[in-house]
Amino acid sequence: MIAFWFTNRGRTKGQNKPLMVRVDNKHTDFYQSSTKDQTLRSAGFLGLGTLAIGIFAAVIVSVVVAFIFSTLTGSLGN
Repeated sequence: MIAFWFTNRGRTKGQNKPLMVRVDNKHTDFYQSSTKDQTLRSAGFLGLGTLAIGIFAAVIVSVVVAFIFSTLTGSLGN
């Protein structure tokens, strides 16, 4: 409440009114809805990318686990 009083103490009632901005709602051609083929292609690429990242993560995790296991048991050095 005190901060509000400090910010408004030097202003008149006219300065506290919100500014009115005129907006023209015009149709722009920046965006076109995607077709069914584009949607299916992007979903397919997203699925393949997710599968590839999953396989890569599984390989990395398995290599790290194998290294830790061999280090702890000493089976790699024999």
